[in-house]
Amino acid sequence: MTEEIEQVLRDPHPLVWDARLRAADLDIVAETNAAALRLSDGRAIAINAAGPYLKSKIAWKLAVYSHGLQHRLVNLADGTAICWNAQNTLGAFLNARALIETVAVVCHFEETLSRDLRNHDLTAINAFVDNGTFATRDPELIAFSPGIEARNVLTSINKLDKGLPGVRAHYDRLSERCHPNAMGHVRMYSELNREDTSVNFRGELHSEANAAAVLSAYAILVLGESRLQSLHDLTLQVSDLQHLLDPVLSE
Repeated sequence: MTEEIEQVLRDPHPLVWDARLRAADLDIVAETNAAALRLSDGRAIAINAAGPYLKSKIAWKLAVYSHGLQHRLVNLADGTAICWNAQNTLGAFLNARALIETVAVVCHFEETLSRDLRNHDLTAINAFVDNGTFATRDPELIAFSPGIEARNVLTSINKLDKGLPGVRAHYDRLSERCHPNAMGHVRMYSELNREDTSVNFRGELHSEANAAAVLSAYAILVLGESRLQSLHDLTLQVSDLQHLLDPVLSE
């Protein structure tokens, strides 16, 4: 069992700085790689109904949801680095775009939990965590349980853009690369020779601009780490609040 856990929870690959980036980016790369490793080390292997999670079922659910997001962030950082290191820019774009989405969801989660905790609104907290944990777009499941219909991720990204202006525009630019639109195929790999009307293909065009776009998205992991730490702290406060309002008689 221990060997299986070690295989599943291996450390993420670090993103390797190279000539596609500026010398000034070295510190950003190092800082983000370090954040990825800390997030990896902090992932839960199991969350049991003990300690603060015995005192509060809502806290237990919050921990399950937040650690699920933490595992996802680590895997997306790993995927971004693997693709980047292999000079697979499109693969790096796909992972980096999903990284922005997930950090946006983490920030939305943390801001909502912080607000509802200030209001002592355990009902709202419970509804939010249930929606996030079981979120789906499956119409049959939604018909059975409307409260788990997935929120549009753009809601979270737009909220993040208010505090981090430009993130929505950057996300949209990455989306153009990630979708099979012109920027994701013909304009990414080829250029027209107008003299003989030939089209010449390359491994990629505009590598420096692409590299800057990937790094900007990868670096948002540092914000995700900060908000996840806040989520873990807030979860313990929820445990104390629920235990105060509805004490567990035996632990």
